[in-house]
Amino acid sequence: HRKCLVIILLAIASLSAHAQPSNPGIGGVLTSDEKVIWLRAGDLTLDDNDPVGLWPDFSQNGNAATQTNSTSQPLYISSGGSEFNNHPVVRFNGNSHFMEIASNDQLNNMDGLTILFVMKLDGTGTQAFLTKRANHNNQNRFGFLYHQNRIRFDVEAVDQSSNVPLNTTSSFIIGGMFNGNLSGNRQFVFRNGTQVGSRTNNNTHIGTNNEPVRLGRFNDGDDRNLNGEVAEVLMYRTGLNNAQRLIVENVLAIKYGIDIGTNQMFSPEGYDQDIIGVGTTDGIQEHSETSGGGGGLYLSERDNGFNEINEFVFAGHSGLGHGISTTGLGNIEDVDERWNRVWRIERRTNGVVDGGNTPVSIIFDFEEAAITPSYDNVYVLLHKLNEGDADFTMVPSVYASVAGDRATFNLPDELFKTGYYTIGEFTGDASEFMIKTWTSQITGNWNNSLVWKDQYGNNGTPSTSATKEYDNIVIKNGHTITITDDNYINNDLFIAEGGILNIGNTLGHHWGSIRGQGRIRIIGDYFPEGNATQFTSQGGGITEYYGNGAFSFEENRTFNHLYVNLNNLSSSLTLLADLTINGNFHIDRGTFYINDNSSTVSRRIR
Repeated sequence: HRKCLVIILLAIASLSAHAQPSNPGIGGVLTSDEKVIWLRAGDLTLDDNDPVGLWPDFSQNGNAATQTNSTSQPLYISSGGSEFNNHPVVRFNGNSHFMEIASNDQLNNMDGLTILFVMKLDGTGTQAFLTKRANHNNQNRFGFLYHQNRIRFDVEAVDQSSNVPLNTTSSFIIGGMFNGNLSGNRQFVFRNGTQVGSRTNNNTHIGTNNEPVRLGRFNDGDDRNLNGEVAEVLMYRTGLNNAQRLIVENVLAIKYGIDIGTNQMFSPEGYDQDIIGVGTTDGIQEHSETSGGGGGLYLSERDNGFNEINEFVFAGHSGLGHGISTTGLGNIEDVDERWNRVWRIERRTNGVVDGGNTPVSIIFDFEEAAITPSYDNVYVLLHKLNEGDADFTMVPSVYASVAGDRATFNLPDELFKTGYYTIGEFTGDASEFMIKTWTSQITGNWNNSLVWKDQYGNNGTPSTSATKEYDNIVIKNGHTITITDDNYINNDLFIAEGGILNIGNTLGHHWGSIRGQGRIRIIGDYFPEGNATQFTSQGGGITEYYGNGAFSFEENRTFNHLYVNLNNLSSSLTLLADLTINGNFHIDRGTFYINDNSSTVSRRIR
């Protein structure tokens, strides 16, 4: 039968999202919107052997684990010893100890789930790690447990066990993942970064119950409780792909000193703070950009460059604070200052450091570093091969101006070498570099040279600049810039709140990144190419579709705020794909259809 046809005829309508601002995930993977539980023993401010009645949730979602019964409270151990790199752990006794996380919308109704534990078993009997069920045969939404000397992961009462056991002498990173959107196998078990079990599951969704998520217990009346030490627990309401999971597991392995063998993709060499990563396991499953958490540094895929086996880029710093330094600059002309913080950035392909072909974008965030940027000068990328080298050298032919408090360096493969990186301000005559930030001065046409000035105070246009592919664009508050031609290409497009870019019905535009809190106005089923994650995520910008006639969304779309503002009620927008709204959805004028009365495919708005 045909799916439902929904017509909305409104002069003004609004659908609002009420989620809180997102926080970056571990390793720069996803955010607190997806990682809904993050328990770290190191966040507890207790004395050794104190009972744990409240374990705070570092994801900032408020999903703390609690236990009010003193006889059921696990114990805080200030050092887990060499098995946990001397980090604290929480010890569960296998008898009375367990904790609960109150049921809420974040912990129910999911099409994916990933659970990761850093732990060590003290006994090999059947025991619960993390569950949400009334009992095994009733409302068994999910369960992560140990049974018959195997890790087991249950989803909607369908179980999958690992093909290898755990022992009681070593710590492990263990996990379960379910993705209802996959064909074939949907349910997986992992140990130290390696898949150790998988199966099909006819369920595509994890349902809802009112049971708490129990840490260390199956359900009321079942006392086969966790027997062991737990250092960290992560739960995502999505199925991490292999690249995302390996990045998270690498960060955990480095922190806790756990050997994950060939799954280790980064050697921090003491630069083990705020580790982030991007990459791919197979050229298909990838993590293309970090969400934050790099201490002022971001990484991003460039030119669709992640296309090899186990191709990863990681970065971390030593804990050195932010600020300005004048050391280590040697004889670099016209560079007198650099950032104090230095990152070790390492690239590997299939286990080979500096192997493969890996272009990358390295982004420095001045706001996160609490450093005031210079908009009058360009910045250069500084590198040294070894930590002990006295001086940095300047990476040739790679420069960046500041746009939206960020300096983005697009590093080609041939110039990208593993080593130690920071940035310096170039105070000389930078006009020879021809890398500019074009900032709007007035409202007008993109091709009007009076609309723009570069950082040197010169008029021109972003479309005629000799290095337009590397130039940055800033549209200021109160300015509306209109495009009337196709195929504009630049590096970074930043639209400030109150600024407007009117694309109209032009096509073929490509900006390396699209950011800001301003507005993009479009006629027809189109959105410019480029990395628009910030613009379309919560806290980003507004996308407005306007004009006359009928058009459809035929590809999945994601927006922060979406405005439908067509000329009249006879003009229409038809949804023939899934739609994700992270902010507000306004239908100011026109007709909005969900499906076209002929498609038999369900559509999702969320």
